[in-house]
Amino acid sequence: MKNTKLLLTLAVFVLASSLYAQDDDFAKYKERQSRTYNEFKDREKSEYRSFQDSINKEFASHISKTWKEYSVFVGEEPEKEPKPKNIPVAEPNSAPENKVEIEIEEIVEPVEIIEEEVLEEITEDVFEEDVTTEASYDNTSRFSIDLFNPKIALTDVNVFSEIKLSGTDEKSVSALWGKFADNAYAQTAYQIKNIALNKNINDYGTYLLITKTAQTLFPNKPNEQVVYTVYMLNQLGFKAKIARTGDNLIALISIRQLVYKRSYLNYEKDSFYVFTSNPEEIKNCSSIYTYDNLMKNCSKSIDLNFYKPLLLGDKVKYVTVKTDDASEINVKINLEDINFFNNYPHTEMQVYANAEMNDEINNALLGTLSKQIDGKSDLDAVNYLLDFIYASCEYKTDGEQFGYEKPMFCEETLYYPYSDCEDNSILFSYLVRKLLGFDVVLLDYPGHIATAVKIPGEVNGSYLQLEDGKYIVCDPTYYGASAGMSMPQYQNVKLSVIELNRLKMYE
Repeated sequence: MKNTKLLLTLAVFVLASSLYAQDDDFAKYKERQSRTYNEFKDREKSEYRSFQDSINKEFASHISKTWKEYSVFVGEEPEKEPKPKNIPVAEPNSAPENKVEIEIEEIVEPVEIIEEEVLEEITEDVFEEDVTTEASYDNTSRFSIDLFNPKIALTDVNVFSEIKLSGTDEKSVSALWGKFADNAYAQTAYQIKNIALNKNINDYGTYLLITKTAQTLFPNKPNEQVVYTVYMLNQLGFKAKIARTGDNLIALISIRQLVYKRSYLNYEKDSFYVFTSNPEEIKNCSSIYTYDNLMKNCSKSIDLNFYKPLLLGDKVKYVTVKTDDASEINVKINLEDINFFNNYPHTEMQVYANAEMNDEINNALLGTLSKQIDGKSDLDAVNYLLDFIYASCEYKTDGEQFGYEKPMFCEETLYYPYSDCEDNSILFSYLVRKLLGFDVVLLDYPGHIATAVKIPGEVNGSYLQLEDGKYIVCDPTYYGASAGMSMPQYQNVKLSVIELNRLKMYE
């Protein structure tokens, strides 16, 4: 019996020792693998830095040569046809009786979705309330840029006071580019890229981060700011150039979308828009000087689309949104988003219509509306959403509210007291796509924007026939009108169709 117990004890000991040895071996294996992976990453980063350094040196040499003259074109104006000031109101309980097909003049295809970048981990908290600008270690310093709330902290080389332009000629610009490359400014580009990815800041927001960084590092030095901005954009792969007019440097940036009221030049099938801190510099300028090639590895144009809702600061304001049944919905609006949108370039309608609102707004607004349309027929649900727009959106033209033309993102339409036809149509199209999953297009009349919805089944009224089916006119600014009713003054007017992307339905 004792022998049996002894054997069992020995067996347990041997097994435990074996398992411990296996665990120990596995731990060592994991450690080796981790070390190998880290060495691979370090080697890969080192090789990339060497490659990037060689590109920067080659490019610095290239831009030292004589620049060429290019023609500058005045930015396109948005539609000059005035929007309706007096909006007709439909008769109560009116509904279309006949089917009327609308003639289409042009179709604008939906937006191409750009492949999403992989999110990289940020190893330190770059958003903080109180950021020191004192030097922290070696030749680096920590500084903050006051663009969003909270402030953003970045680490960069502590040689800003020593780096400056000796002039705006080719060789001076080339020399400054070389200094940026020598002092590892690409480190800040990497930080800015990660901040943008983590906060869902789009390409234009990334540009704003860079320009604000330039202003922080080179106060009252607009020419140095331009070189820094283009340098950083190039490090991130964006197509941007430095140009000169007189003694002033300006940035030329390729943008995927049309930007209204901004001067531009055409280069290699792209529109490069002029960005300067002083628009007066190019007000009467018909030509500028710049180099003839882009830096290698720069293949991206700035994309003004939002593929995810912004995740900015925590300054908020609650707004009350009225519904058709006299009830109210309290919606929390992020004021940082409003501030961001307020200075956004005036661009194509699809950019505004395809932008997703954040989860808090969706849960408050869509969560309430989804309960109201639950159990309704498809047509009744669409009409309910039209009635919601009529109740919640009081009409004024942009000129009356802002003094200038300003298409609004959905959050802005909820935030500001008034909206016009394009704003109503954008918000309505968002609600239909998110709550019902129906395809929606915008209808671009001279001086007016409405929508058409692909409502299942037979529906009377005005419609247009597209390749994938019949779309029923829904005009969110024809107050009181049902689906299928067009504003009287636009019933026989040719229009352009602006196709919108499908959105993930609210659940």
